[in-house]
Amino acid sequence: MTTTSFNGLAKIEATALGLPEIQICAVPHPLGAGLPEDQVRAKAEAAVATLVKLITGQE
Repeated sequence: MTTTSFNGLAKIEATALGLPEIQICAVPHPLGAGLPEDQVRAKAEAAVATLVKLITGQE
């Protein structure tokens, strides 16, 4: 899991670790710095939903 600003780096690291096909959950950047709580909460809820799908294999 990363933010969109670091998605490229996450893919490079995954490849370097022998996991080039791993799916990465990228949350819109910035995650929370200076954003209203409702926007941070919405990003977090969306990230959890995406992680559940990635972990369980659901589409």
